[in-house]
Amino acid sequence: MKIYILTAVFPPEPLVTGKMSVDLANKLSEKGHEVIVISPFPNRPGGILYKGYRRNLIFCEKREEYHLIHTWHTLSKKSTFFSRFFENLTFGITSSLWLLKNGHADVAYVNTWAIFSQFLNCFTLKLLRIPTVCVVTDIYPESLINKKIILKDSLISKILSFIDKLSLKICKKIITLTPTMRKLLIQSRGILPNKIITIPVWIDEAEWEICSIMDKTYSRDLGISDDIFLLVFTGNFSITSGLDLFIKIAEILKKQKNILFIFAGDGTQKNRIQKEIKNRNLYNILIISPLSNETLLKIHAAADIFLLNLKSGMSASNLPSKQIVYMMSGKPIIASLDLEDDPAKIIIESQSGFVFPPESTIALANMIYSLSLDRSKLSEMGKNARMYAIKNFSKREVLPKMIDILITSH
Repeated sequence: MKIYILTAVFPPEPLVTGKMSVDLANKLSEKGHEVIVISPFPNRPGGILYKGYRRNLIFCEKREEYHLIHTWHTLSKKSTFFSRFFENLTFGITSSLWLLKNGHADVAYVNTWAIFSQFLNCFTLKLLRIPTVCVVTDIYPESLINKKIILKDSLISKILSFIDKLSLKICKKIITLTPTMRKLLIQSRGILPNKIITIPVWIDEAEWEICSIMDKTYSRDLGISDDIFLLVFTGNFSITSGLDLFIKIAEILKKQKNILFIFAGDGTQKNRIQKEIKNRNLYNILIISPLSNETLLKIHAAADIFLLNLKSGMSASNLPSKQIVYMMSGKPIIASLDLEDDPAKIIIESQSGFVFPPESTIALANMIYSLSLDRSKLSEMGKNARMYAIKNFSKREVLPKMIDILITSH
């Protein structure tokens, strides 16, 4: 079979969805299928083009297992609505033109940016009569409404909802990450239940096994003593990352010399976050950026507990991939989430951490202080986290299910 994979991110970008796409490409090629990956030029999470790349209209890379095509798009160095819009739209246009020029395939996997790129890709594939499996990692415009970027009953919200509904209805199959997302699409988009399948994010359990064994080597190299309680956030410094809440908590706890927050990663909000920390004179927050994969693994191994925050309403429409990475690393999570939504339910069900309602600043600070004095529960919670993640989110468990859906959609 000839298979197209359209993906918004792809290695060397370090995002989980990109690693999922490369896992899919490698496994399909291994099974003898002809695979062509179409993606933007690598620039995430900072919106800066990676060294060694130039944005041509079309740039082709021949990998050993598959072909990789980059098509032109604008860059979003600042996470604003309009910069994201133009990046989304331009990639959707150029990738769809490439599809029109290169013609038929037996099936397509689409995990690209929502609304515009997704609609253009799905519509083009429909014109070419290529069955499409579309992955929904976040639901728009609901996500924009929850971030208060647009109003719920505004004209733009209705237009975006209509476009999203149309693009999903023309797909052969739709993949959501959680049952709550599936239910939301059935109710709000009128999608037939038999078209929507829940397949969660997957990651390679072997890659993160080393992190499940406590190792303070990296923190010692930074001059941090073993008795310091390390609270770690890793990932994209974005508007939705929720770091402002943890800055407030760090300010409450700044007199506690045995507590240190580590924010490790990159992104469009990094400079603002650094400025905020400096203005508040918070010496109990350490930013590590940029972040190599080797350093990421060492930080996860040194962590006592991971930090997770989603504002009210946001966890109904997505499952943050960092939560899965945290759990696979074998460490507990302290989180600020809507208690009725899937991210919170997973932590509670797996007994892998502590969950508080959104913006529970004082309660979170008190819990962190208590844990810094008594860490006896953390090891067992970490083991619970990894066991749950291996069972539900490991590549060996989930990837075959995705491949089966893709092949049978032909």
